[in-house]
Amino acid sequence: MSTRRRYGYFSCPKCKRGWESAHAWCYEDTDEPSSGQQCQNPGCPKDYIKPYKVERLKCPKCGSNDGCLCDHDDDDERHNDPEKPHRSDLCERCSKGQTCKFR
Repeated sequence: MSTRRRYGYFSCPKCKRGWESAHAWCYEDTDEPSSGQQCQNPGCPKDYIKPYKVERLKCPKCGSNDGCLCDHDDDDERHNDPEKPHRSDLCERCSKGQTCKFR
């Protein structure tokens, strides 16, 4: 089944820490999360937590949420800090050898 990158909102059930990520992946047809991320708190279990809410990534130039035709860099998407590295060590998709670089 095909997947698509989304913007996800996560919450750790143990420590209640919340975080957001532009590297949330969902099944394309349903927007149901297909993989999760681990909480970065060292006291939490190493279970993969799926986002409780996902949104489509928004184009920073035209504001489109889907299928924009603008020429833009993927790192310029909403809420995404291009200077912040992707934590592949906490990413379920990366742990399976799948790429998280592109939508």
